[in-house]
Amino acid sequence: MKHFYLLTMLVTLTLAGGCSGNRFVSTSLVEGTVTFKGKPVGPGATVTFIPASSENPEFAVGTTDESGKYTLTSHHGKVMRGAVEGDYHVTILWAKIDEQQTDQSEAEKSTLGSSPPIAISGGPKKNKIKNLIPEKYRDESTSDLKATVVKGTNVINFEL
Repeated sequence: MKHFYLLTMLVTLTLAGGCSGNRFVSTSLVEGTVTFKGKPVGPGATVTFIPASSENPEFAVGTTDESGKYTLTSHHGKVMRGAVEGDYHVTILWAKIDEQQTDQSEAEKSTLGSSPPIAISGGPKKNKIKNLIPEKYRDESTSDLKATVVKGTNVINFEL
């Protein structure tokens, strides 16, 4: 009876572990440098590896530092350093947001004359995104960047 109970418990645990949807995912370190016109991009460029195959549904993302270097991380129920082995389409977005205050019309300005300063709202801020590299790299359908991640350490540089 004792053996039957242990066997039943073992089978139940095995089946429960196999049905949980969690699978062990191995990642490989991916790092590199992004340059534009021969110079490293600055901090804040987002490098995204998008799987080329539906067999690997996990994407990986990294952000460049002030010297253009990035290291990828991916999410498999938890944050993991690196990316799953396989082929990827790569996008890179390096942009800044220019905050511009909506200007008052010339008529509004002229009616103020030399009156004492009063609080007048110049309207809502309009944010414009200024791409610092060609826009084609930010979209998977237009970016011609590709990468293959293999087991071990991968150094993948991008010259734009």
